[in-house]
Formats: sequence, structure tokens, C-alpha cells
Amino acid sequence: MGSSPIIHPIFYYIKFHIMKQKIKSLKNTFLSPVLKVSKPNTPGTRHYKYISTNVLSKNNKLLKPLIFKIKRSYGRSSTTGHITTRGRSRGCKNLYRKLFFFNKSFLGIVLFSLYDPNRTAFISAVFDFLHYKFVFIPMIHNQCTGSIVGCKEPNYRYFKGFRYQLLHHLNGSIMSLLGQNTQPAAKYARAAGTYCQLLFKSQLTCKVRLPSSQIINVSPLCFATLGTVSNIYQRFISVGKAGRNRLRGFRPKVRGIAMNPVDHPHGGRSNGGCCWVTPWGKPFRFRKTSRSSIQKIYKLL
Repeated sequence: MGSSPIIHPIFYYIKFHIMKQKIKSLKNTFLSPVLKVSKPNTPGTRHYKYISTNVLSKNNKLLKPLIFKIKRSYGRSSTTGHITTRGRSRGCKNLYRKLFFFNKSFLGIVLFSLYDPNRTAFISAVFDFLHYKFVFIPMIHNQCTGSIVGCKEPNYRYFKGFRYQLLHHLNGSIMSLLGQNTQPAAKYARAAGTYCQLLFKSQLTCKVRLPSSQIINVSPLCFATLGTVSNIYQRFISVGKAGRNRLRGFRPKVRGIAMNPVDHPHGGRSNGGCCWVTPWGKPFRFRKTSRSSIQKIYKLL
């Protein structure tokens, strides 16, 4: 009689946590966050639209070592304290959560999803079966607790949430978190509800349509994740009042024509019919803003 294999104790904890999150999801009538409109009990909630986060995990301390504080200046100089970026402020305090963009052999399971104050998309906590560690990854739309994610796994090649090179993607695939030049971090389609589309691929180059409807040429060795980034209703959010933007770190913006001439070139009773300029007198409308002499990105007609 052969002896039974030894199971690592962490697997029992993962199984219990997954079942707990699944029961929590079944209690709700939906498996992904949805857009909700608040009842106008006060003037601040009259036009308030928000994302319901009932199915997201809250106050979870499982991955506390991956959550840390980083130093920020919030629009001011770190030495003099003078304003260097207009329209920014401190806002509410938040911690930074380090994300992992896997470009090597990886196979894991989603334990839970949670809100990240530093980005518009949600993030998922994943346990890696190959390296026995916990990581944070950007959440893909319609992913839930118990979903399998991985990289370079041929048996799960066309499963949503798996990440592999463009050479193995199908033409017309909807993907996100696209890297560049085999870099480990993703560069394109990282915001909530964004995605790219593979239009053409060959042994030397691939043509990909970005969320801005532009087409770029990238290497077929670049990595991308199959699926759309989570929180697809982010663009329908309405904060309802200015106080919520202040809590997020955004100060009010004043029109230049409403200022005095000493504060802005447009200031005074009239702007004099001059072209639109920045507060420092540089034209910014109907002009090219790219410093590159070679147009690497072109738009499809």
C-alpha cells in the first residue's frame, strides 16, 4: 500500500477562504460590482452614481506585507513646499499595493478581489501554486473567487485571465495589460474597462489597436492578458459634489478668463481674442504636443 501524499497546510486555509468568499457571492444577486444610483435624500446624493462593492473583500489582512506606505509630495516640492502641480492636494490617506505582472511560468487561483485606491480598476489576490507565494494582480472582468489564472500554460491557453505572448494570441482577440518589448510591467490598457485588440500578427511584428483607437506595432514576444480590465462601469460614475473630489486629492479648477491679468494671460475683462495659452504663455490648442520626430503611432482611417 502506497502512502498518501502530504498536503501543505496552506492549501486547507486557501480552500476554506475560497468557500467563504463563494458563499458571500451567492448571498448577493450578482457576481461582479455594478453601477448604482443613490436615492436623493440630500443635495450631495441627488446626482451621485457609484459602484457597488458588496462582493469585494474588505479589511482583509492576509496580504499585509504587500501593502505599504510610499512617500509622496502631492503637487508640492519635497524641499521647498511650493506648488509644482496645480489642482492637486493631499486627500485621504491610503496605502500602496504592489502589483505583479507575471511574464514567467505562473499558475494560481484567485482568493478574493478588493478595492485599490491608487487605480480605477480592482485588484485580485492570487496564490501561486508554483512558487508558493501570494501576489496582487489587476482584476479581469467577470473573474470571481476560485478562478484560475496563469502564464505559459498551453492547456489553459484561451481561458480568460491567462497571460501569454502575442504570438500565441488569435487574430481579433480582446486583451489587456499589454507590455512592450518583453518588459515585465504592463504599459497599455491598464485602466478600468479598457482593452486592446490584436489585428494582425507575424513572425516580426504585430498590429494592436489601443483603447484610444490608435494602432501600434509591437513585438510578437510581448505579453498580454486575455480579457478586459475590471470595473467596466467606471466611466459612468458621477461624484455628485465637489467634496468627494477633495477627498480624492483634486482641488478646484478656475478658468483663466475668470482670473486677474497678473495670474493668467487670459485674465481681465476679456482675453483680447488671442489664442488659448497656458498660464505660462505657451500655446496648447490646435498644435502638436509630441516631441518625437518619428510618428510611431498612427490612427486607422
